[in-house]
Amino acid sequence: MLPLIAALLLSSSVDPLAGIDGLHIAYYDVRGNSWPAIGRSIATQGMGRAGGLEIAARTSWRVRWQADSLVSGKSCRVVGAKLDYAITVMLPRLRDQDRLDPALRRRWQTYLGELKAHEAGHARYASLHIDDVKRAVLASDCAHVRQNGQHAIDAINRWETRYDMLTRHGAMQSKAPPVR
Repeated sequence: MLPLIAALLLSSSVDPLAGIDGLHIAYYDVRGNSWPAIGRSIATQGMGRAGGLEIAARTSWRVRWQADSLVSGKSCRVVGAKLDYAITVMLPRLRDQDRLDPALRRRWQTYLGELKAHEAGHARYASLHIDDVKRAVLASDCAHVRQNGQHAIDAINRWETRYDMLTRHGAMQSKAPPVR
């Protein structure tokens, strides 16, 4: 299933981040007039390394919920839940692209498209599975509502960890050599 999602995201000519509910895109600036210089600029941004590669982009998300309960005597049951979530994708933005050699600019645009496709895998999965948290909360009794909501969040996190492991943090999805 993961390779299929990755292939679909990479094959699309549409921005892979388009249409993801709750998504906010943030940028950090990088500079360079050569591929190695761009890589050094990414490395200085402090996003870190994983699997031996500089992390150039990152997806984070948060979810909060509030369970509504009905207490009657010694009985308590969850009767509703409100959910609030946000997804943020952090991407590099290459400054002064208009001054680059056209071949380097195309290489950058390809690389950025591949970063977006990989991060869209994270963001889309989280967006599609946020309601799992609500379902877990609604299916809970009052004593286990926090635990069951957290289990649903943990399941999303496990998928994301596996996705990064299988794609080597997107490197296996890329046609462009990594910036170093």
